[in-house]
Amino acid sequence: MKTFLEKLLVFQDLSTDEFLVDMLTTDLSNASFKSRALKLAEDDGITGEILLIFLMNKIIEQDNIFTRLASKGTSPGLSLLKALENDWQVLHQICIYLKSAVKQDMFYNSYQPSVANDISKPLAILEVICSDKTPLEKTQALQQFYYSNSYGLMAKYQAFIWRKTNGLQGVKSRNEHGLDALIGYESQKDLLRSNTESFLAGNPANNVLLYGERGTGKSSSIKALTKEYAQQGLRLVEIGRKEFNYLPEIMLELSNYGCKFILVLDDLSFEGNEVEYKQLKSYIDGALEEKPENVLIYATSNRRNLINEKWSEQTGDEMHVRDSINERISLADRFGLKIFYPAPNQDEYLQIVEGLAEKMLPNDELSVDELHQEAIKWERSASGRSGRTAKSFILSYRKTT
Repeated sequence: MKTFLEKLLVFQDLSTDEFLVDMLTTDLSNASFKSRALKLAEDDGITGEILLIFLMNKIIEQDNIFTRLASKGTSPGLSLLKALENDWQVLHQICIYLKSAVKQDMFYNSYQPSVANDISKPLAILEVICSDKTPLEKTQALQQFYYSNSYGLMAKYQAFIWRKTNGLQGVKSRNEHGLDALIGYESQKDLLRSNTESFLAGNPANNVLLYGERGTGKSSSIKALTKEYAQQGLRLVEIGRKEFNYLPEIMLELSNYGCKFILVLDDLSFEGNEVEYKQLKSYIDGALEEKPENVLIYATSNRRNLINEKWSEQTGDEMHVRDSINERISLADRFGLKIFYPAPNQDEYLQIVEGLAEKMLPNDELSVDELHQEAIKWERSASGRSGRTAKSFILSYRKTT
């Protein structure tokens, strides 16, 4: 069966995958091979027909000319269509072989991992590849799949971090809560949704600055977007302060994908004597090389203008002061949409406490009056009212009740 892999044209990289080659050439009852399969199934949370799902995951993660074109909505030319017809035939034969080879072995057919991951994507591929659809129908189905889900890391993860040593790294733990899980701040969430949906629809959208009191849900609001819009092609990429110099490189890499990306700059602020903000300002808007159309920047900060200002710096002749102020606020002006997250008043704070108690203490018989009294005591001993303060109170309250 190894010779089948070697016949692949567009998906030729599959033939270099060591486990996939062994899967088609090794006695599947071999204990050593089963041990390797078990580890991979556990690592990836694969359920059911694990060898077929493993193959489909590899197809999803392929970075080749077809997957790149398809992710951007570009149809393959006649010669590429012919090459794909060959590959669909090869992969169909491999599917038939694997289904027959593992039919009697429950280990391969009905695997149940300790922690299961969503298998809807590989199952969708499996249904197409193993079907009796025509080569053209398979090409069209896979083209639509890659357009909706992208390829490679982008098909596997919804959120990423970027580090200069390793580049893009997928984040396995996905945010399970959408914006509705953030209690209150309805107008802020509406603005964030509206801008993000416009971006996903290919319409004009702004870079966004979420600013305001600490602990009010600015970062959580951005992270919640993966739950709301990942299926529409949205991906988040968090950039650390030390990686700002690499923004042009990051944007160039992201422009190769058909996904929409939000670059997350969390807790962004500068002191008055720091000049790095000037470089960041140029990267966001103003450099000769424009930001790709599939990239927006969402930042959070406790400061509206991002730069610490002192009254002593406001002295001097009028022209000098105006120039200094313009220079300092020019970075914040790169964010066309600014969303303010104020600290909640006491009624709003208690509403957050009640909402969190309902979710985090669902089986407890709670006295609302007692809960309010204890929450107010906690807030007075903490650093002010916020969603973060409310959550820390509920966590402490859960331990003592």
